[in-house]
Amino acid sequence: CAGGCPEGTCALASITFAIPRSVITADTLVILLKSGNTSLIEYRRADQKADMKIPGAVVIFDNVAAASISERLPARDHLLVVYPGLESVDVTSLIADLHELGYQSVVEFQPGIQGWLTYGYNIEEGSKP
Repeated sequence: CAGGCPEGTCALASITFAIPRSVITADTLVILLKSGNTSLIEYRRADQKADMKIPGAVVIFDNVAAASISERLPARDHLLVVYPGLESVDVTSLIADLHELGYQSVVEFQPGIQGWLTYGYNIEEGSKP
């Protein structure tokens, strides 16, 4: 707070609120990607054999700290959409790490690549991250 608040309200500026887990559908993801201010992150098991991802996604392996690859991440004003790789992994820890790095707009595409394929959307194959 910069001061000047009505009496007794200055302390409200320091209250933090838990952000609910935000989940989107494949169709919503397509719309967000077309907006141009959205970046995709695939959170993948380090031992995942299949090499496929949603086009344009940055791959982060579950054995690598998000802070160590911050140069590969987009600007902090981008909306980040995180999804699990083909061999599912829990993305909750990555989302928490991204919040700690200063990313406030992070949503989850919970169905992951399997949900993307179910809706008939294309994937990239054979591109090593």
